[in-house]
Formats: sequence, C-alpha cells, structure tokens
Amino acid sequence: MLFWLALFVIIPFIVMAISVAMIGDDFWQLITFRMDFGRLFSDFFHIVALVVIGVVAWGADIFEIVRHLA
Repeated sequence: MLFWLALFVIIPFIVMAISVAMIGDDFWQLITFRMDFGRLFSDFFHIVALVVIGVVAWGADIFEIVRHLA
C-alpha cells in the first residue's frame, strides 16, 4: 500500500520534471530563433503524449490503491 501511495505522489512530479526539461530547451531555441514551427508542433505532441502516459499511470495507481482498500 505504501508503494502505491508513494507512486501517487511521485508520478506527477516525474511527468512535470520531464515536461519542464523538454519545454525549457524548446523555449530557448524559440527565443534565439533557431527553431522552426514544424519542430515546435512535433515537440508539443510529444509533451501531450507524455502527459497522457502520466495520466494513465496515475489512473492505474489510483486503481491499485482502491483495489487494495476494497
């Protein structure tokens, strides 16, 4: 149970840390005019996919917590 509770807290932080790292690099390249908009949109879809994977993992974690309590 403690493992699932730890994952319940850790998963959003992991997803946000990876997202911020990806966004930071893209933002710097956009500011210095070294990025085209095609790459910007493809990176946007990567971040959306990362968030979707994080939400699915978080949902599975909540399912395991509820299953353990029931």
